[in-house]
Amino acid sequence: MTVFSDPWRALPDEDHRYTVGISPGDVAAYFAPTSESEDLLAERGRWLDEDCGRYCALDPAGEELVGAMTGWFREWCPAVADERFEGSPLENLARLGRLVEPDFVLLRLDEAGQPITVGGCVCFPSSWRLTDKIGLALADVHDVVPGLNAELGKRLDKLVQNLKPARGWYRSNWGLSAFPDRNQHLDRGLQGLTGPLSLTDVWFRREDQLLVAIPETRGVLFGIRLDVRRGDEVARDAEMSRRLARGLRTAPDELLEYKRLLAVRGELLELFEGKVMGE
Repeated sequence: MTVFSDPWRALPDEDHRYTVGISPGDVAAYFAPTSESEDLLAERGRWLDEDCGRYCALDPAGEELVGAMTGWFREWCPAVADERFEGSPLENLARLGRLVEPDFVLLRLDEAGQPITVGGCVCFPSSWRLTDKIGLALADVHDVVPGLNAELGKRLDKLVQNLKPARGWYRSNWGLSAFPDRNQHLDRGLQGLTGPLSLTDVWFRREDQLLVAIPETRGVLFGIRLDVRRGDEVARDAEMSRRLARGLRTAPDELLEYKRLLAVRGELLELFEGKVMGE
């Protein structure tokens, strides 16, 4: 499931390097229902029922954005068009989280123009907590990723500062997991990949992301739409398998350690490069 025309967008055909990697995108198309809508929304509802405070959070500085965003969503998101939002800002935010398929995070530019994380609804995180990010500047959010701020920190801040309402920007990234679960919240304690591995032990997680300014505010919406595929499905696509192997082979050790892949890089390369070479 992807909103992008390039099925390998998350895996550029080049050695590893940090890149913003954005292109213009259709906001309405990003949030439009997919064939998985019923299943996705049912699962989002289950996690929010279980512990809404774990998956949905809002700083007072983000309350204005929720009102603006609900009105904006009505214009181009069919699931939201007829909904009534009569609760508190946090309740309305959680209601939105039950109606749209992607996760989303809210950023607000402070007086100095720095993007600050002020809220969101994230039911399918990849080993992180939304609540840990509330109140942090974008640079601090990215500080946990080795080398990212040094390479892209200022460019990412500038990108967010210059976003225009209704004009979306797409980007993608990827990871590998030992589990197919969409929800890999840090509190669930899911373990990383350990050997020995087969292709059916590995799950490829691609995040198709959206950045767009929220009209008439200093806010920004960051969407995260997740796609999960088992390793043998990835390996059947020779181009995808080749690009994944190249990314693993050329990524710095500290980044793979952060992604919990360093200890199994050799096995992963044997699995995916072997398929490329026809072994």
